[in-house]
Amino acid sequence: MMGTTVIIIVIVIILIFVIAKSSKKSGESNYNKSDNRQIKLNVSFPDPEKANDFKFYKYVQYEPVYKLEATYQEMIRRCMKIKPEFEKAIQTKIKNGEFKNPLDFKEYFGTKFDMIGIHFIKGTDNLLSAFNIGLCFIQNEKVADTETYDFCPPEKIVETKRFQKTLELLDYEQEWIEDISFKDVWEIFEIRDFLNHNLVVVWDEEAETLEKVLKHNRIKDYNLSVLKIKDIAEANNLPNLIDSLLKHFNSDLTLNDDLSLIVCDLMIELKDSGIDIESFVCSIKPVSTQSKSTKVSKPKAMNNDFIALDVETAIGKRWSICQIGLAIVENGKLKETITELIQPPNNEYSRYNTNIHGITSEMTANKPKFPEIWGKIYPIIENKKLVAHNAEFDINCLHQTLDYYNLEIPNFDCDCTLNLTGQSLNDACTSFNVSLENHHDAGCDAEACANLYIKVFNGKKQVFSNVKPKRKSNPKSKQFVDLEGHGRISGDLLKPDLENADLNSPFYNKKVVFTGVLKNINRQEAARIVKKMGADIDTSITKRTNFVITGIDPGPSKMNKVIKYNNEGYDIKILYEKDFLEMIENK
Repeated sequence: MMGTTVIIIVIVIILIFVIAKSSKKSGESNYNKSDNRQIKLNVSFPDPEKANDFKFYKYVQYEPVYKLEATYQEMIRRCMKIKPEFEKAIQTKIKNGEFKNPLDFKEYFGTKFDMIGIHFIKGTDNLLSAFNIGLCFIQNEKVADTETYDFCPPEKIVETKRFQKTLELLDYEQEWIEDISFKDVWEIFEIRDFLNHNLVVVWDEEAETLEKVLKHNRIKDYNLSVLKIKDIAEANNLPNLIDSLLKHFNSDLTLNDDLSLIVCDLMIELKDSGIDIESFVCSIKPVSTQSKSTKVSKPKAMNNDFIALDVETAIGKRWSICQIGLAIVENGKLKETITELIQPPNNEYSRYNTNIHGITSEMTANKPKFPEIWGKIYPIIENKKLVAHNAEFDINCLHQTLDYYNLEIPNFDCDCTLNLTGQSLNDACTSFNVSLENHHDAGCDAEACANLYIKVFNGKKQVFSNVKPKRKSNPKSKQFVDLEGHGRISGDLLKPDLENADLNSPFYNKKVVFTGVLKNINRQEAARIVKKMGADIDTSITKRTNFVITGIDPGPSKMNKVIKYNNEGYDIKILYEKDFLEMIENK
């Protein structure tokens, strides 16, 4: 009897196991089948059946060839519909190794969006430690595009151990943010045009961060409509934590997604739930249109006597003036133009600034410093009227440089041709038929500004048809502005090819990092050569790095890491350009 009972129990256990296994297998089968019907692509990969043209072309432009090839094969395997123009873009990138997005963001989308979600990456708890802004553009309740921009916070914050630790944890190179100010992001990349004319959606403290960053960078042309998701949640007795609120609305998004996308998704959910969103919109704008500390005023009527001013800076600091130009106008006519090269503090230059105006440390090595030049300039501008194109920049550069050298700030009035024309200096000169011979030479720019100001107040009208339409380069290409051929290494160059490499090469299966500008060979070509020799090329220094190939102005963050790791017992070899060229020549 006992034996029979045991047998029955064993049979029951086996049956339960078989049924459970069958049920699990059936569930897995249904899940896979469902996946094939609703393909969920990675957020960084736009679905070719749904993506807008701009976003897909942008993806093809920046995706490395080896990844694009694999993704393309996966699209074919899944029988996804790919538009002929998308197919052509993919084939062009795979064949030539490069493809440029033919569409311009502003021309394609316009400037009107449902909303723009933003988030910041901060280096410390200080709101001013933000060094990256992310934007999510929503149009017709769909993600039109997402973009991020790096910029440099205050130098004192960057130098703190906490900030440096954050960069290290995020594998961020300090040189990526050194040469770009938030004002550059605001103006050059035109985010002011989008944020000023659309609803800006944030979670909470991003609103205060944005306002502080704008004020710190002395930006005054902002008038923002901002909505805080957390405020709405708390006012309506909803969860006030991001993950809890996402779960409340059964959202597919998680904390792993970009916050700029999350806040837009939550905004739509809150609106659909019947909440009066408009009542929570607040305004962020300057307390006054003019800084209390400045002595500049803006007269409404033109004075026939004035001085047009332009300055160029050596690094991303406004106190680093390296050239100043003054165009002196008397009785409405240009009398004299003064141009002076100035040795900036430590005679230090950034590649970004040099690439704009062409001035180098060699050109100013024997030039006078600002205090010597100021002795000649002060009596010229004291109690006079100054005019500049983007006066906020030039006048602020002058103020900060005077503060830097502890020099007296003179009294003067001021006017701005950028405010009067609403165009860049190049375009304004074209519209008003003003000669601009050597843009970004301070003397030439000052002279053009003077002639422009004279024409504006003489009643000359702008002729916009004179301005040729320009296609902007993609914002990402501007994030790492560099000398031609010396940009960041990306794409296939970062994928090692050991099968076709020389086993006896000194770079075979070695991790190699490039930093600085190479004089006799551009970085891309150098990278191609070492890749053929078996190198595994990286963009940042780690404890596994074997060689660091350095040129002019190597990244200080990279070099500090080399020193640090070598002091810890690692063996990272530094190869200067001359030694590197000899190594590859011998091979």
